[in-house]
Amino acid sequence: MSAPPSPAVELSRLERRGVVALLGFAFAAIFLLATRGDPVRLNWGDPTSDGNAMTSGRYFADAGFVRTAMTPILDVGPLDGSSLRYTHYPPLPDLVNGAERALFGFDSIAQFRWLAAALSLAGLILFWRYTRRLTAVGVADYAVALAATNLIWLQYADTIHHVPLYMATGYLALERGGAWLAEHRRHQLVTAAVASTLCALASYDFVFFLPVMTAATVWLTGGRVRDRASWPILAAVGAGLVAAAAIKLALAAWAVGPVQMLRDVLFQFEERSSDRHSSSYIFGIVPVVLGRSIRFFTPLYLVLLPTTLWSAWRWRRDGRAPLPLAPLAFLAAGLPFCLIFTQLVVEQYHPTLQLLPFYAVGMATIIVLLRRHPRPAARAAGLALFAVLVGWQVREIARFPRVLVDERPLREVGAHLARVDDRRFVMSNLMIDGPVRYYWHRHLMGMVQGSQDELDRTLARLFTTYGAGPIRFVELDHAERTAFDKLMPVFAATRRRWEWIGFPYGNRRRWLPRVTAAVDELMTAVRRRGELELDNGAFRVYRFDPDDGDRAWATAIGDDVTTVDLGGAEAIRHKLHGFAPVAPGPGGVPASAIVGHADHALRFTMQGFVDDATGTTTMRAAVQLHVVASDDAAVRVRLTGPAGSAVGLALNGVDLGRAPLTGGWQDVTVAVPAAAFATDRRLDLDTLARDVLAITVEGAAAGAVHVATVATIDGPPASRAISPP
Repeated sequence: MSAPPSPAVELSRLERRGVVALLGFAFAAIFLLATRGDPVRLNWGDPTSDGNAMTSGRYFADAGFVRTAMTPILDVGPLDGSSLRYTHYPPLPDLVNGAERALFGFDSIAQFRWLAAALSLAGLILFWRYTRRLTAVGVADYAVALAATNLIWLQYADTIHHVPLYMATGYLALERGGAWLAEHRRHQLVTAAVASTLCALASYDFVFFLPVMTAATVWLTGGRVRDRASWPILAAVGAGLVAAAAIKLALAAWAVGPVQMLRDVLFQFEERSSDRHSSSYIFGIVPVVLGRSIRFFTPLYLVLLPTTLWSAWRWRRDGRAPLPLAPLAFLAAGLPFCLIFTQLVVEQYHPTLQLLPFYAVGMATIIVLLRRHPRPAARAAGLALFAVLVGWQVREIARFPRVLVDERPLREVGAHLARVDDRRFVMSNLMIDGPVRYYWHRHLMGMVQGSQDELDRTLARLFTTYGAGPIRFVELDHAERTAFDKLMPVFAATRRRWEWIGFPYGNRRRWLPRVTAAVDELMTAVRRRGELELDNGAFRVYRFDPDDGDRAWATAIGDDVTTVDLGGAEAIRHKLHGFAPVAPGPGGVPASAIVGHADHALRFTMQGFVDDATGTTTMRAAVQLHVVASDDAAVRVRLTGPAGSAVGLALNGVDLGRAPLTGGWQDVTVAVPAAAFATDRRLDLDTLARDVLAITVEGAAAGAVHVATVATIDGPPASRAISPP
């Protein structure tokens, strides 16, 4: 006859008094306090959403909450009818940021982190209070300690967007719901309903978690969902979520109209649940989720998950579960969001937080079972397990290569752009648009890698689309460091290498050299083409002029052409851009009319950038030819245009001056300075035709100026019908 099982022992005195929870809470509080003063984080937390919240908050504070329809504005420049009303996401984080600005005058990210950190710490306390109602003594304490020391929680704990808000309000709703089930006080129902509304207005992340866990709370505390006695709390949480949805849709309809609001809702669902509006990611789900599970929840998570499912199966089959069922409830609550919004799970990190409660409560349950085991070895194993779990996270935190940049150099770049640049966009290898929009007041045209030819083609497209004004490129020093770990899908060298994205630290020796080489190649091209305007240590600002975009149109012309007949059949080989086809000009002279390029204004929409035609045209064209370099080199252009208009000439980006037009055919002759023949200015082609003459028209409509010939002259020009530059 076997001996009866030994009774479980009590937890130690310190464990029963909540010391474990206090230690975990203290670790989180000290960490957040120590890092609150961090400058802008480029790869830790959510810098894009942080920048978006501050941008929207600035609009709320400057333009008012009514003019903005209490809807986030993600744009640059003064608020007007074309400014992007960002209706995709719930507005509460942005509204809170605007309120902080209006009330306290905050404008630095470190100032906004105070409230975020306080909300996250409050969320930890509420998580502890709620979990304590559902689990055995000590489980909530260990669960809080595991959550508070977790890398993914610490990354998002003081982000100023949605995570602290929805965590605090979500667990307030659940904790008050649990209190109502025990005490049945009306104010508890009201608080649960209001907290549910605020939670859903802060984020979509808990829209499944809240109702599932509310139903699970009823079940775990001995009730049944179908019983009338349980309906008030279910109705309160449900009503709160419905109210949030109604408020969100009403604000969106106020901001953009009901038709556009419905279109945005459909687009957002497709965007986050499929690859219809993004690159295919289906093959990345398994390696990415596996890698993040190991990083954030240790390899033991791969044991916890099947063990929990096995215990649930045994409960369904035999009516008895080998393990408590509370972890299963947290798993069931966190999975729906991850399974529906798969694109978001693969491409962003914050959805992983859905599974943190399951990990924390599940591991805490096992630790407590071991700690209450009658065998001393098992009790020691419980402490060892806790130490391993915390130690794993401490290692992950310590080896995370955080990239930080001070606000001062960011603001210096913004001030410089405000002085010298009037465009709505800026090019940069900083691939995080939130800080760009906030600190530089520009939309980001991100370019993190590319060859010289790719850069030239990009510049050609931008100049011909948005006009001939200079374009700035802002270089972030050592941009490759930002790839770890959220920006790895941005780089072509790592895109679709899912095992690298899922396990970035272990594969660092493979992906980092490739990313570094790609960044270096692009910046070599940028430095070769651009003119350095600002270097503040963290950033460098380069200026590109239209002639930098002309290069992409050039080809290797086989013959030595010093005279280009723009009225002849061969003209097409030399006309780079901006010319109409050959046709008879005034007096029947064959020529090519300058038609330039239709100008567009950049507008930011939910679906990305849109180019709106402005109705104006940049009257600029370019010709490729061979200008013989000499001390007396000159260029002669035969053209005609309306009296009162003028043309400006530039060779290889060197300004040659402008000349008035008389209304009839005339020769404009100009000397070419030696600077135009510098090696770095001429085309990098295996041809003698290595020069580009740009012709800019002022004061004439498209097609009104015709060019018959462009010729290089080796010798003193007979006349100079052009004013010096």
